[in-house]
Amino acid sequence: MAMRRELETLKRDHGKLAELLDILRTVPERQAFDVLRSLRLTTADHADLLPSSGGGGGGGSGGSSTEALPRQVLVRLPTQGSIEFRLMVRHAVAYPTLAPLDAAAVGITSLLAASLANSAATELISSMDALHQPAAAPRSQLPFPFPTNALNANPTSPPAYCDPRLALINIGYWSRIKVTNELAATLVSLYLETDHPILGFFDPDLFLQDLVDCRARYCSPLLVSSVLSWACHAYSTSEPGAASMSDAFFDEADALWQHEQASDSLPTVAAAQLLGLSSIYNGNDGGLPYLHLGIQMAQRMALFGLPGFDASSAGHGKEPEHWCRARSHTAWGIFNWIIMRSFMFQEEEPAAKYPPMGEPPGGGVHLRYDELDTDGVASNTPPAYMGQTFPAMCEFWVLTSKWTSVYYTPGGQPVLGRVPFEFAYGIFQKLLAWSDNLHILLARGDQSPHHSVILHIWFHASVLQLFRPFAQDRALSPIKSISTVDGDSANAIFAASLNQLKHLTIVFRHTYSCASYAIFWHVALLCVANAVLQDTQDPQWRPYFMLCVNSYAVLFGAFRVAEGIVRGLLSIAVSQGSMRGAEARALAQSVQARGIHHTDIGRISTSFVVDLKLAITDRDAAQLEILSNNFDDLTLFDEFIAVEPAQLDKSLKLPDAGGGSRIE
Repeated sequence: MAMRRELETLKRDHGKLAELLDILRTVPERQAFDVLRSLRLTTADHADLLPSSGGGGGGGSGGSSTEALPRQVLVRLPTQGSIEFRLMVRHAVAYPTLAPLDAAAVGITSLLAASLANSAATELISSMDALHQPAAAPRSQLPFPFPTNALNANPTSPPAYCDPRLALINIGYWSRIKVTNELAATLVSLYLETDHPILGFFDPDLFLQDLVDCRARYCSPLLVSSVLSWACHAYSTSEPGAASMSDAFFDEADALWQHEQASDSLPTVAAAQLLGLSSIYNGNDGGLPYLHLGIQMAQRMALFGLPGFDASSAGHGKEPEHWCRARSHTAWGIFNWIIMRSFMFQEEEPAAKYPPMGEPPGGGVHLRYDELDTDGVASNTPPAYMGQTFPAMCEFWVLTSKWTSVYYTPGGQPVLGRVPFEFAYGIFQKLLAWSDNLHILLARGDQSPHHSVILHIWFHASVLQLFRPFAQDRALSPIKSISTVDGDSANAIFAASLNQLKHLTIVFRHTYSCASYAIFWHVALLCVANAVLQDTQDPQWRPYFMLCVNSYAVLFGAFRVAEGIVRGLLSIAVSQGSMRGAEARALAQSVQARGIHHTDIGRISTSFVVDLKLAITDRDAAQLEILSNNFDDLTLFDEFIAVEPAQLDKSLKLPDAGGGSRIE
């Protein structure tokens, strides 16, 4: 028995030394010299400088070790003939061969054990923050920075808006909140550039024209206040005072909503979903009242159907072209959002079974090269800041709705044992066929706008969730309803999309300045963090997990719910023994310090799912609100059980020679 323990100790020490050597080989030269200097100055056993990277209590006790982010994973080609290899060869748009990432270019670093640092968790957060600042890259290289006037200290500089018409805005016509025309234009521009290519709740051209013409047709005070409230979340990352402005616009919009919810109109139904979004990402009740009433309004307007309702029977032949454009944009935007919400909350949405009729606005996501104009841009396309992402999003969410409407049913019945593997594989084949035909401008490249990368993020998040029930460890599953072959296929597809998502997470975090305020990429963080927590034997789980925590910490500057997600993820890590309670509390406090400007400091009460593995069998227990609210008790209990054995051992020590027993 003693020999076995000694062998295990030697094996752990060898692994730690190998990890240390790998760090010296992979980090930038300057950092390697710093590591060597630290080694020369310490008297500790070199094998103890790095805590075990495996799972269990030892894996997180020090809380300070992150080896270099896994550059070797990003350049290692899959085995020829494997499922991942075939996906890369046959479906290169969705599964491109992953380009190597230079360690220095993306701010990869390494930290040694607590003996070489003052505070493990604080050091980790602060060092990653310094390396991840968007300012490290020239503004010209950042695809979607804040509008110039939002950050430029020179008041004489002309504002740079996504549409020149915004310079003509008269915000006093639309809102009673005291705000300058320039700031209002900046906020609208920020929303249109950042989130509208993904949401598309209204036709941007028609909205802007009515906005500057002070015409209540495709614009309204309710919609303007809703847009400004949502945009203030992102703006608060550069101007923390915008958080209180967001509350003011939200209160104004909510008051207008109480009066206008009985009158069906396109601006009103669009505003309802923006108010729901603000509620969710501010951590308030999931936005249910706005969601349900907005969907009912959309159905009354025949934007998409109800069970037993045929939207094609509604005649719109006599309506003007601009109305059809506006109607199409709002219909598809709201439909996309309710599928996205169903995905995040893992809840049934009956209206999702009846998508809008007709093609999405903009179309053209499958254009050929010869259909491009001389500038390489498709004719009759949405504004430049929209790109081709929104129509592609529409098609993607229709495909995704085919499985969410089957997986998520009333009562939360488990998927495994109810839905056959063949169903999931059939949906996957449809997703692959769709991705193969995407416009070349939507393929991933060094000039990809942030919203097209978010499209790819959601694609792989959808694949992960599609196969998650079938990709679990079958030795731990009580349900034997899937063959070994199918289980292996599910695991291989899951791993292939996870590798893509890991790569996308690193690229997005270090390439796009909007990573600090574009909330819809966070699904990558949620999926990657969950995945690495289920594989803590992988020595690279901590770097990825800490990348996700740090990225959420940055997003917390804009969206209060990000803190709750971090607390939920840390709860998972502590409960499974991958991290000590003290470290988790230190990390949570570091994240919390980023949100001191938030005006609402109450408990988060939104129920979208954070623990993706637990949700397979118990969705309610996997919700953000439950995990976040249990965080303090869980970490305190972990600290208690970590301290008690040491104190007990000390009290039971034998006395010095000639002394009496210490036990009374």
